[in-house]
Amino acid sequence: PMRDAAGRITRWFGTCTDIHEQHLAREAAEGARQEAEAARAEAEQANRAKSQFLATMSHELRTPLNAITGYTELMELGVAGAITDQQLGYLGRVRASARHLLGLINEVLDLAKVEAGRVTVTRVPFDVGTAAEEALALVRPQAAARRLALGDASCAAGVPAVGDAGRVRQILANLLSNAVKFTAPGGSIALACGVSDAPDAAATLPGRGPWAYVRVADSGIGIPADKLDVVFEPFVQVDGAYTRQHGGTG
Repeated sequence: PMRDAAGRITRWFGTCTDIHEQHLAREAAEGARQEAEAARAEAEQANRAKSQFLATMSHELRTPLNAITGYTELMELGVAGAITDQQLGYLGRVRASARHLLGLINEVLDLAKVEAGRVTVTRVPFDVGTAAEEALALVRPQAAARRLALGDASCAAGVPAVGDAGRVRQILANLLSNAVKFTAPGGSIALACGVSDAPDAAATLPGRGPWAYVRVADSGIGIPADKLDVVFEPFVQVDGAYTRQHGGTG
């Protein structure tokens, strides 16, 4: 009888231990659930604050940009007096740059769509040469300031393509501004576009050609051989020091 009682006591203590461990596990799971809910609520609040900030920033930036565009158009019309052809060309570049900046502001507002995977790219016919010339116009003042030779786009007449002209122009403007930044004074930058039946071997393209292409080349400042494998990685610059001469994120 004593042995049976000892066995029952042992089993009872074992059962109590199991119940206690289950209770601790439930408490841990509940704590983890509450932490997850709190983190999700905090993230949603931060996302709402970000969206509100972007909307406010967009409004604040659009107001002066609209004024710049409006006064530029008035000057182009000669409201403030006669202007020369050279001045008219400068005003046209100011207006084009303002409109491009306005487009970039709209891209910032698309940030939430990017994170949600809802950004759309239009597919409509457009002329590649026109997009190339518009991108060149945005960087000509910077190129002139650095004494860089930047001619017109070398494109065959009417290079047709199907895609998003605005995003193509933005990509080309980024490439050209990088070329301006990293080309030594007195150097040159060239942009060419055309049509090809055989894309580059490294290109990954859906469907079948022919394909429209754009090439940006510059005399540059040179890239060390040991940096060629990493220079095209995101957020990488050859000179990573805090004292580097050229800004940007890479």
